[in-house]
Amino acid sequence: MKVTLAFDLPDEKYDLMPALCADDYVSCLIDIDNSLRNTLKYGAQGKTYKQKLECVLSLLEELRASIRSRHGRLLEGINGRV
Repeated sequence: MKVTLAFDLPDEKYDLMPALCADDYVSCLIDIDNSLRNTLKYGAQGKTYKQKLECVLSLLEELRASIRSRHGRLLEGINGRV
């Protein structure tokens, strides 16, 4: 079975990005899930609830930056920067 996704560029460039990065988003969710499970299982000794949330947000930002660095160059030529 073959599937073809078609996008009208540059109008649909913001719809194209999630399609190109879907595997990275799934990986990101798995990493976040594992991080949260480890925190629940082993605890975050000495950290407040706010500090724990800040750690999760930091992880999200690292993963988002990784996705942008891998896929951002693909879209730079499509009507400006991503």
